Amino acid sequence: MMMKVKEECKVSFLCPVSMEATSYCGRCDFDPHTHICAWVKSSWHDSDKKGNEDLNLQPYVKYEYRVAAWNKHRKGFSEIGSATTKQDVPEGLSPPQWAKVDNREDMIFLSWKEPLQPNGIIIHYIILRNGIERFRGKELSFTDTGGIQPYQEYSYLLRACTVAGCTDSSKVVAVTVQGIPESVQPPAVTALNATALHLSWMAPRKPNGIIREYQINQIGRGLIHTDTAGKMQHTVSVYYLRHRREIYHAFCHAKFRCENIQFDAAIRFLPSYIPLMTNNSSWAQDSHNPHCI
Repeated sequence: MMMKVKEECKVSFLCPVSMEATSYCGRCDFDPHTHICAWVKSSWHDSDKKGNEDLNLQPYVKYEYRVAAWNKHRKGFSEIGSATTKQDVPEGLSPPQWAKVDNREDMIFLSWKEPLQPNGIIIHYIILRNGIERFRGKELSFTDTGGIQPYQEYSYLLRACTVAGCTDSSKVVAVTVQGIPESVQPPAVTALNATALHLSWMAPRKPNGIIREYQINQIGRGLIHTDTAGKMQHTVSVYYLRHRREIYHAFCHAKFRCENIQFDAAIRFLPSYIPLMTNNSSWAQDSHNPHCI
């Protein structure tokens, strides 16, 4: 039967008065943040085999032990024995922080902090950019100057390693300067039949960033299509158009507003009203609306 009992340790030697606050458990510099003083009382039935397992300890921490023996006269103490637990992978690793360098768009400065629980000696840090190693060392900062270009986004990840293994932080995205798209051209409009228009468009001549989506808006209806897959084409049903409708097209990218290019979709050979088909497949006449625009 074994049990742990925390008792007040008795001072084995004198300490200076100035160190009274830290005098405890046979030490003059006892720090409760880094030291624990406790007794483990045990009853042993086999006098030839004596020992104890201390479980649930923290990685890479030095623990000191002494044996105290009691008899009817008093208790005696052994010398201090110590042991250090093995290292483990780090815990509590935050992602790196990034910043621009003097408004330059060809470099990114990254800095980071040590893990909350190193669980050992950090042998090196690794910085990965888009999954490719860019830095390996013990420093807590790094300036990335390899292939950095404006109007781009770069994903960075920090990795901290001990002899036991490595731990990865979450990813952080660094963005070089981006602006509103410029030189946005209107889409090409082609009539497929009497009730459909086919729209196609080109990427902006000056995207000034990563294009996230394209939007097609129609006045009177609002947004009618969003292209996030980069197909750059869309078919619009236009049986509801009358005479001439204004449609405008917008290029957008993340975190910035869109630049809209408005234009007139004037299709000269589309019916201006919903066609009514007769048995002989001829158009129904409308005295107020010609068959074509």
